Amino acid sequence: MIKDEKVISVKYKWFFKQLFFVNFQESWKINEDEGGGIFFNYLIHLIYNLITLFKEIKILELVKKSNNKYKKTDYLLLKLLCNKTISCEIEISNNAISNTHHLKIKTKHNIIELINNSKDWTNKFKLIKNDKIKLNFKNKISNERYAMTLRNIKELLNYKSTLDKKYLHNLSKIITSHKITKSISLKN
Repeated sequence: MIKDEKVISVKYKWFFKQLFFVNFQESWKINEDEGGGIFFNYLIHLIYNLITLFKEIKILELVKKSNNKYKKTDYLLLKLLCNKTISCEIEISNNAISNTHHLKIKTKHNIIELINNSKDWTNKFKLIKNDKIKLNFKNKISNERYAMTLRNIKELLNYKSTLDKKYLHNLSKIITSHKITKSISLKN
């Protein structure tokens, strides 16, 4: 939908409650040193999506907070510049009260939104253009999200099965996503 549009701005909001903040059981998914946490288990996916849309991303500003007794970062507000002129903003919390996965793209003539307010944050999206629902759809089941985690990059590089080979065409975007996410995680 945005292929022939002049994009002006992007706002990406993803709020949910990670299982750790429900039952407080440690796992790699919350531990940044093991490739998890808000940066490497969640933000990486949003960065990857932006890289798919825009080739260049510059980090302008980062606000990060720990709203929990474990002092784990659970909220990020990130301001970026995409393709040198496009204002991009990411707001993400893995310790939120409500669920929302919302991508809003303003173009010169349109506002295009992809919205999901369910607990199944990878599925059940609505595609809205200029406040009119264009489409309700379910996402295809994909192991690409699995391949994105830093924890599994080594497996991807040392693939043994034909199934894993299908992700190799995205390897440069995956590596770029990790580099940008690493830069963001080291800020402040």
